[in-house]
Amino acid sequence: MHIEYKTIKEEGPDHDKKFTVELYVNDKHIATGEGSSKKNAEMKAAQRALENN
Repeated sequence: MHIEYKTIKEEGPDHDKKFTVELYVNDKHIATGEGSSKKNAEMKAAQRALENN
């Protein structure tokens, strides 16, 4: 199984950024997450993926 996070959007000023990250498993889009850091956005995407299964 291949898991990959892709940052698709980064917006806002440096002190108040918002990141949008997509989660892919075996090259299939599974979920999207947003957060104030890349790590936070990745965790939200992972949480959404678990909630949807």
